Amino acid sequence: MHIKKISFNYEVDIMKKIEKGILGLGIVLSLISGNVLADSIDNLDDKNLSEEYLNYLSLSDEEKKNLSVIPEKYYVDYNEFFEKYNSEYKKYEESEPIDEATTIPTSFDLRTKFKINVENQGPEGNCWIFATLGSMRTHLALKNSLSVTPNLSERHLDYLTSNLYSDKGFSREEGAAGNFSEALRYFMNNDGPVLESKAPYSNFYSTAAELKALDDMKPDYYVHKIIKFPYITVKDGKYYNKNSQITDAMYKSFQDTVKKHIMSNGGVYCSVRTNAKFADSKNKHYNQFDNGSINTVQCGAHALTIIGWDDNYSKDNFYGAFKPSKNGAWLALNSYGDGWGENGTQWISYEDYHVNTSISGFLSVDKTSKKISQTFKNKELYEAVRDSFTGHRYPITNDDNKMYISMVDLIDNINLTDSLYLSGKGMDDEDLKNLSAFSYPNMTSLNISNNKITDINSIINYKSLKILTLNSNKISDIGVLSQLQELVAVSANSNLISNIDCLSVIPNLGSVKLKDNQISNYHINPTNYDAFNLKLQNINYATKLAAGDYEVEYPIIISNAKKSSNKVYSSSGLTFVGCKENSSGTGILVDKTASEVYVCINDGNASGTKFSVTKYDKLKKGDVNKDGKIDLVDVFLTYNKYLKYSSASEISWEDSILTDLDSDNKVDLLDVFLDYNKYLKGSSN
Repeated sequence: MHIKKISFNYEVDIMKKIEKGILGLGIVLSLISGNVLADSIDNLDDKNLSEEYLNYLSLSDEEKKNLSVIPEKYYVDYNEFFEKYNSEYKKYEESEPIDEATTIPTSFDLRTKFKINVENQGPEGNCWIFATLGSMRTHLALKNSLSVTPNLSERHLDYLTSNLYSDKGFSREEGAAGNFSEALRYFMNNDGPVLESKAPYSNFYSTAAELKALDDMKPDYYVHKIIKFPYITVKDGKYYNKNSQITDAMYKSFQDTVKKHIMSNGGVYCSVRTNAKFADSKNKHYNQFDNGSINTVQCGAHALTIIGWDDNYSKDNFYGAFKPSKNGAWLALNSYGDGWGENGTQWISYEDYHVNTSISGFLSVDKTSKKISQTFKNKELYEAVRDSFTGHRYPITNDDNKMYISMVDLIDNINLTDSLYLSGKGMDDEDLKNLSAFSYPNMTSLNISNNKITDINSIINYKSLKILTLNSNKISDIGVLSQLQELVAVSANSNLISNIDCLSVIPNLGSVKLKDNQISNYHINPTNYDAFNLKLQNINYATKLAAGDYEVEYPIIISNAKKSSNKVYSSSGLTFVGCKENSSGTGILVDKTASEVYVCINDGNASGTKFSVTKYDKLKKGDVNKDGKIDLVDVFLTYNKYLKYSSASEISWEDSILTDLDSDNKVDLLDVFLDYNKYLKGSSN
């Protein structure tokens, strides 16, 4: 066993740590300005990387070792956060939602609810661990009505996220810098947390047996849901998210949401920029107010747990050359022991430049282990899913022989893969449902082209999708896309789609590619899209020909093609075979003697679209989807072409095509089945 000398006297030992680390983080923070940052962002594929993390990447290995807190890798966008908050997070508040106008007090302190033990990190750079577990300890005490916060093992988290367990994907040395996201990976491994008594902070471990014993410890709690608040900086009294200014009202909403979380779910993790004066135990306050313009070369970083606030806390209490413009401060629990500051706590101004950049907390932690598991039948799909997790260091349990994947249920809390390419994997509807067991919360692009998919309803789980490619399947219904509000591009060429009205409610959709389908009628405006491709539609209309020429009304797609004012389609004309246009120009007169009757669009974004009129008596009912049998699928594929919509709630049929076979005074889908029943043999063609 290796031995480390450790002192829990902050004033003596932590100063050395701070002095050592000041210059390193100062370099990080001093680069956060001007063209250096702009050029860095412009050259990255992932524009969501935070400013601090971009500059952290430029540090040498030695400089990185001097840090206590690693910057969070990703921004949290303000608008995206509140969308998720309203749909998912809000339910974790108290049964009666907290009304900020009447219920949020001007001051609050979790210590009035239960006793909070003040921890001491000693000389090691483990503030991020203490801040994370500080948040969890208060969450558990609040949710379980405890009189004192439970004592959780920081040492266990420290070791299990170090290079002593490189097989888990960790590279940091024990006692080295980290952040809330690093701790999250520990929870995703189902490694902890464990109680302090199992792995005391004063102990150190080195032998194989000791390290294995740490790894084998069963967690005392399991994390199921976390929350990461928007990345907000404050400078000169103005508020910014991802370098875009937000209003005072927006900041107030953010602030009130953090307060509601603290009241309902316990303290939150945060970090602040610090200097050498920060180590002075005589100071009760955050001794140098950070307005974003102080000499960052003289700054380090430190993580704490926010446990309360005071809207009236005087701005004059803060040390340094700068003062906040307004009163109000967060109450933060430190990890320097109860002899530091104000009984182990300090105050941080609401206007602090850095405190609002990494606020995170817990929503669901209990003693029950929960997992997401799925067994695949499709080897190619299994391997693609497996690799999407392991390639991003997401911990899974898998069996290649059984094609089985299992993981803890924290998947919606992480930045996972942003794209999946599953074209030509032989996928059917069951495969797509198996895939949807894993929500891929950050996936923006999905390609499932060239497969055997008929039903895409299971992709409703992928709320972050922006680009969806569905080409060359057997999909007829795309209604589920109306619930994927982030979509900007949809490509579903070569399918069996007839109704696209669902696309009209997707606000930012700019590209629609639906070549080679069965689209005849729609109620969306093609000019609303940057790209709108409806080439090669195959539209059939069946009729019993009466005596003389028979008049058939144009579908909407033909009418649009005729409009010279329509900028989407060319007005160069139509081709008529076995028919001619009627006198009103709204349809065609069919030559009853013609063996083939159709209208074809010659040019434009619907070029090649063919509207065929088929004599009903000669209409072949058969194996439309070519699956070797005549069944109910063929019913829908055949008759779907002839549907006309009389209202949003009623589907009617041409009386000349079908009759009221069930005598219910309407011609509807039941009559379709009655008419088609004689063809349903359940056997091959």
